[in-house]
This record gives sequence, C-alpha cells and structure tokens, in this order.
Amino acid sequence: MTRRTRRGPRHGRWRHSNELTYRKRKTATMVMIVAFVILALLSAIQLADAVTTLPIALILPLSDAALGPGFRAVRNVTHLALPSMNALDSRYNFAFVTEDSGHTRSGTIAAMVKAVTQSNTVGMIGEYSSSITIPLSLAGAQYQMWHCAPSSSSDLSNKVEFPRYLRAWPPDPQQGLRMATLALAMGWRSVNVVYGTDAYGQSIGNAFLASAAQLGINVETSLVFQPGTKDMSAIGAALKASASNIVVFQAFAGDSVTLLREARKQGIIGDNYAWLSSESVALYFTALDPSDPVQYAQDVSNAQGLHYIFAQHSANNAEYAALQARYTAAYGPGTDVSSLAMATHYYDCALAMARGLIQLANQYGTAALFAHNTNATLQEFLAGASGFDGVTGWFVTDSIGDRLGDFDVYYFEGTAAKLTSTVYTNGTVNTINPPMFYSGSSTPPLDRPAKALAYPTWSDAGVIVLAVIRAILLGLVAAAIGYLYFKRDIKVVKNLSFPFLAVIAFGSIVVLVSEFLIVGTPVGQWACHGPGWILAIGFELVMAGLAVKTYRVWSIFDNKYLSVSKRIDNSYLMGVVAVAVLVQSIIFAVWIGAFPMAPRVVPNKQYLLYECAPTTARGIAALPVLLGVSLGYNGLLLLIVAYFGYKTRNVMSAFRETVWILYSAQNVVLASVVAIPCALMMVADWGLGTYYVRAAMVLYAVAFVFYALVGRVAWTLLSTNGNGGPDGGGKSMAVSVMASAIKTFKPDFNPGKGTMSTEATLGVTAKAESSGAVTATLDRESGKVMHMHGVYPVKRTAGTWLPTAWQMHAMHLHVREGLLTLVPEGSGAVAPHRGSSMRVKHVQYDPEPPTAVNALEVFYTGAGGGAWLVQFATADERDAWSKALAGVSVKSTTSKSGARGSSSKHGRTASQDGSGSGSASAEQQGSNTGHAMPATRRSAAGGARD
Repeated sequence: MTRRTRRGPRHGRWRHSNELTYRKRKTATMVMIVAFVILALLSAIQLADAVTTLPIALILPLSDAALGPGFRAVRNVTHLALPSMNALDSRYNFAFVTEDSGHTRSGTIAAMVKAVTQSNTVGMIGEYSSSITIPLSLAGAQYQMWHCAPSSSSDLSNKVEFPRYLRAWPPDPQQGLRMATLALAMGWRSVNVVYGTDAYGQSIGNAFLASAAQLGINVETSLVFQPGTKDMSAIGAALKASASNIVVFQAFAGDSVTLLREARKQGIIGDNYAWLSSESVALYFTALDPSDPVQYAQDVSNAQGLHYIFAQHSANNAEYAALQARYTAAYGPGTDVSSLAMATHYYDCALAMARGLIQLANQYGTAALFAHNTNATLQEFLAGASGFDGVTGWFVTDSIGDRLGDFDVYYFEGTAAKLTSTVYTNGTVNTINPPMFYSGSSTPPLDRPAKALAYPTWSDAGVIVLAVIRAILLGLVAAAIGYLYFKRDIKVVKNLSFPFLAVIAFGSIVVLVSEFLIVGTPVGQWACHGPGWILAIGFELVMAGLAVKTYRVWSIFDNKYLSVSKRIDNSYLMGVVAVAVLVQSIIFAVWIGAFPMAPRVVPNKQYLLYECAPTTARGIAALPVLLGVSLGYNGLLLLIVAYFGYKTRNVMSAFRETVWILYSAQNVVLASVVAIPCALMMVADWGLGTYYVRAAMVLYAVAFVFYALVGRVAWTLLSTNGNGGPDGGGKSMAVSVMASAIKTFKPDFNPGKGTMSTEATLGVTAKAESSGAVTATLDRESGKVMHMHGVYPVKRTAGTWLPTAWQMHAMHLHVREGLLTLVPEGSGAVAPHRGSSMRVKHVQYDPEPPTAVNALEVFYTGAGGGAWLVQFATADERDAWSKALAGVSVKSTTSKSGARGSSSKHGRTASQDGSGSGSASAEQQGSNTGHAMPATRRSAAGGARD
C-alpha cells in the first residue's frame, strides 16, 4: 500500500508533463493544416484568376478588288462574336489574328503560316472560295490547325484528307439538292445547267444533276466553263438554242457578270426566261464598276429577277438580337446584319470554333493545344462545337462536320436582295413573299413556253381565209366546166376541144384539193407523200393538157411533116396526158415503196414545225435524187408548154388560146420560182409565212390558168347568152360605143387623079346608125383600092398584160405601102407613124371572132405582135374590110367550122379568095379530121407573100 502511495505521485507528475507536450504538438499540427489549407485556397484563387487566351486566325480576301469591300464587313461582324465567345468559359479568352489572303492560294497559305509562327494560332476561319479553302486546310494539317469556313465544296467532306475541317455552311451537295427542289416547286421540269470547272462549281453542278434526275427534271443542256474566262459566247449560243428557258448556274460574282452580259447579247434575258443561281451570286453587285454608269446600269438590269439560294443566315433568337445591337453600337443604325453576305456564317463559325477549342483545352490541356500535338479527333472537337443556337439558327453538324441547314431564296430587285421563300432540309418549300421575275410578274416563266405553230392549222385565221378563197375558186371551176359541158355542142366550145378543157379544169380542182390536205398536224407517211402526189397529178393534168393542145396547133401551122403524117386526134392526145401522169405516179410509187418519209418535229425553241424526213439511211441518200427527178420532170413538162406556147403565140386560134397558154406557162413558172423554195425550206422563224407565200402562189397560178383557158370561155358564152353574141347574135356592146362617137371621114375623091368614092364599088350604103365612114381611094387605071379607112371601136386583145377598154380608132389600109394602121381617135394623125402600124404581109385576121359579132380580129405576127378586135355596126362593113384585107394579107382564118364562104356575099370560099371564111380553127382541124391541115402561105389572089 505504502509503495503504491509513493509511486503514485511521481507517476502523476509524469502524466501531466506528457499531456502538455501532446497538446502543444496537436495545436501546432492544426495550425500547419490550417495554414496549408489557406495556402491551397490562395493558390486555387490565383489559378482561377489566370485566363488563357486562345488565338484564332481570321483569313479573308481583304485586298481583292471585287471581294474586299464585302469581306471587310464580314471581318467587322466576325470580331463582334468575341463577347459571346469569351463568355463561354471564364478560363479562356479568344482573339482574332486577321490576315489578308489576297484571294490567292499562295497568299492564303502564307497568311496561315504567318499566323501560326508569329501568333501561335490554334484554329483558323476562312477563306471564302472552296478552291482556296481546300489548299489552306491541307497546308494547316501539319500544325493540327482546326479549321472552320463557309466553303461548301463536297471535297471538304473527305475526312481522310480534311480531318479537322467543319463548316458553318451546308455543303455544296445540299445546295445542288435544294436548287433542284426549288426548280421543281417553280414548276420547271426542263432546265439548262451551267457551272464552273473548279471544285466548288463541280460540287454544286454534279449534285444538281444527280438530284434533278431523281426528281424527274430534264436537263436540256449541261455546260461548264473555266472560272475567270472572259469569253462565254459558246455558252450563250448553246443556251439560246436550248429548248428550255430556265438557266440554273453556279458562278462567282465576276463570272456571273460575264455570263449575264453574254446572255444579254444572245437575247436570253427577258420576260420568258428565268435564272436560278447558288449562293455565290449574292456578291454580284460587289463585282460591278460604278465608275462606268452605262455599263453599271446594264449589269444591274441583267440581274433583275435573278433568283438564288443562300444558306439561312438570320434567326429570330437572342444571339442574333445581341449581334445586331453590337453592330448598331459600333457602326451606327440602318444596317441589317443579315444583309451582309456570309457575315453571320463567319460569326457562327467563330462560335463553333470557340466551343470546340474549349472542349479540347479541357480534355488535353492548353499546353498540348498550343504545342499542336493533341491528336484529337473531329468527333471530340464536335462534342463542343455542334448543337447550339447561332445567329443563323440551330447550329448542328453531322458526324463529319457538315452543317445541316435550311436555305433561303432571294431575288434581285434593283440592287437589293429580297427574301421570297425557304427550302427546308425535308424538301418542303415555304413561301414567305411572292417572287418577282424579270417580267415584273410573280408567275414563274414556263420552262418550255408554248411554241408558236409554224405550220398551217384550222385555228389560224389566215389559213381559213385562204381555204375560203380556195373553196370559192373550186366552185367556180366546177360551175364553169359544168356550164361548158352543156354548151359543148356550140362550135366555139368544139373548136377549143371540150375534153381538154375538162382535163385542165379537173387538174385545177385536184391542185386546189391538195392544198387542203397540208393543213393540220402531219401524221404518218401519208402526210408526207399524199399532198405532194396529188398536187403533182393535178399539175401534170393541167400542163399535159396544155402541152398537147399547143403541140397540135404547132404541128398544124409550123411542122408540115407532122401535119401530114401523124394522127393527133383527141384519143391520141388523151393517151399522151395519161402517160405523163403515169410517169409521175411511177416516180412517187418508187419513192413511197423504197424510200418512205415520215413527219418529225424540227428542233426549235420558239416554234413548233414539222418536216418530212426519210425513215432510213438509204432514204436520206436517195432524197435529193428523187426530189430532183420529180421536179425536173415537172419542170420539163412546163418548159414544153412554154416552148409550144411561144412558137404558136401569133397563131389565130379561138379566143387567142395559144397566147393565153403562153401567158399561163409564164405565170406558172413565176409562181413556181417562189412556191417551190418556200415548200422546201424549213425556216422556223417564218415557217407559217412560207406556207402563206406558197399557198398564195399556188392559188394565183391555178386562178390564172383557169381564167385564161376555161373561165374566160365560159364567161364570154355566159355574157353573150350562150351563143357567142349578145342577145343571140345582135349588136355587140361595142356598137353603142361606136354609135356615140361616130366620126365621118370624107371620101378621098380627087377629080384630078380620077379617084372616086368607094360606096358604089364596095356596095356599102352610108347610114347614120353605122359608121357611114367607109371610104376608099381607087386607082384610076386599075380600079383597085389604094387606100381604105373608117372609124370604129377597137380593143386590144393580145400583146399587153393589162386589160384594155374599147376606144375609137381610125383604121387605114395603105395598099401601095403595104401597111395597116390603127390610129386612136383624137391623136390628130392618120399617118402610119402614129398608133399601131403593121405590114400587111405579117397580118392575119379572123372575120368571125368568137367573142363578138360583126367584128374583125386582126393579128400581127411581126415584131412586137399583138391582136386587135375591131367592131363594125353591120355585117356589110365587116365584109367590106374582110374583102379588102383578103387582097393583101397573108392568111385568114375563122374560129367557126363550116363553109361560111358558100353563103358569102362574095360567092367565094376561102380557097377561092383567101379570105379564110371557110377554114376551121387549128383545134377543130386536128380534132375533127384526125389529120392536120397543111399550113398555107399564099395570098388570096396570088399576090403578096411572106
């Protein structure tokens, strides 16, 4: 117990000392911990206050003459993104190192290298065009530079080549697809495509072509050009020739100016055309030169109504409102940031770049970022850079960094771009404001405007007018030949050979009917061969009929061998006509059977025109031959008619028929010279005009031939009550002209010469109602008439193209001088040098012309020949002149058959006195006897000869 007591106190003192030491030590430890914590907190605060600045290169074409002004505005807007970028993470600030690219590849790469080596930039924004952005991104790969730009070439989507590139602008394939979607929404299913050969142009062009094929849009013409070219004439010509009026093109601002200037020259800028471009044309007005006001105004006009798509670059959100407020504060009010082309996309590019760099700095550290050795993937970068509200809307990319965005559609009005609609990624189009095109209308021009018909249709007023005239002429031809059929037994009609009148009339009808067959849309081979075949048959009926008629007259009067050895009756000549038609039919049968043709559309932008083309290769080779043979055959037939018509032009035939046949041939030749080229030419711009000219020429030729050879005969018979004389053989209407203008000539009675009045000699009694002026001067010794004259109505019937009226003439027969003269009344002359003077050896006459009674038709076969119809008041006067002319003229004939001479007052036939009062016409001689009568060249009394 005692020990315990002693040891106890000592032990207690020891415990007390240890406790004090422990407490001291514990206190010191706590102080140290607190101090460490305080120091740690102070260090953390210091580290928190340290902000890392991440420099970003902004590379733009600031010095480029055309692009510089626009991109200086882009630079200003992009710098305004810094407040939003710096607000993303307090540990990081951002700064732009702005460099000028000069809009060249070498200048752009040099600007990037300068920014990296001098400012150690860790990312870059720019350039503008894909052709420059691509080498810039490749060159920046060695520095592991992160790259964002609005360049949209599809090449940049290749992440093997461009593993650190993302874009704020949808890629070109999306532009091409959206442009095709917009074209379809406009109702255009036929377009032309023009794009550059650079990467940017090919990206848009190829994407559009692929999308158009999927959407059912037909690309009429696909054209490319070298960017920077100054000659686009070939492109302009191809666009003008294209069937479509819609041009979808990609071109930078300068190239757009060149293209539209060429389009203006080619006439493909106008109300009927529409132009749609990619976003690059937004800078169009920056490429114009205001110092040339005339050219500037023209360039502005060229762009009016031009539509283009542009990636949506403004959104109704807080970020856009903040940007607009900053821009207004910095540069003043009045400018909508969205109107600054591409500026908002550069702005969003800056926001995406900042977010991506922050993501990598937090993951790898700023040291690795500045050392350019993070080896981060694009997906890691996009984890921060994609999925945020930008000023252009929701900024989101796909896995390869391509922006998925909508496109707005704009058009130029003046120098302003007007928003019209939005094309969404789902393929729908939302119209915001009505569009406006060059015409000033909001209605899109047609891709294939309704073509004007360049061939005749029944809807055309001119075609209807021609058809009505043609139908009237058909009725007249039918009525005339029908009337002549009922009058076929009249000697006048017999002399003209009614069967051939019918052939000519029927041929005219066939030609007119063929003209109806070419109206309307041609269908099948018949449309190419039928009308031409029928026209040719009708032509040959007319021409062959005329040829055999003139041949018969020629054989009678000019060819003695034929006249006595060759039968030329109607049946023989009809056989010749049939052979002529058969030959042409054989030509066409071979043509249709071996070398058929069919109608096809002639390619033309404005007109719808058809042409007949061979259906086989051998047909193409044979076409010129067949056409030449057919035209040559018909031309030969026409020349035969013209030849025989010329050779027999002065022959005294009924109704002066041979002269009118010559006139008909001449008119057909003239009409053919015009009509045939119009039928063969394919002039699209005047296709319907060529039809009108050709149809009018055919109508004219048929009308002339019908009137000259058929209608004239029917009208004369009709006007003379069907028997060749007015009132059934009474006085001609010309008698009234004579009666009202009778002028009595005194007899040439000269007692000194023993001359006497002709009244007793000729047996003509002067009466007031007749001329009362038939006077003659007789030779004292022989008693023969030396001079005979009187005053009568005279009308010229041949030798002039213009119709003539009846006019009083003094008619003189100078026997000694061998002259017959017709002097117009009032000329004050009776001498041969005035009026019409004819040598009697070249004078022929018809004492019974079919067109008048008590008349004499005088024919002059000499130089400048012609024919005159002289009207007498009585048959006695006519017979007196006929007898006088019989003594001095070469020939005489009558249009009527029968031996009138047997009842003549003079008691002599034509063979007796040469008056021709009993001879038949050439037509009647050949058709009645079957043999031609020899042409005689003797005078009545064995007197004057040729």
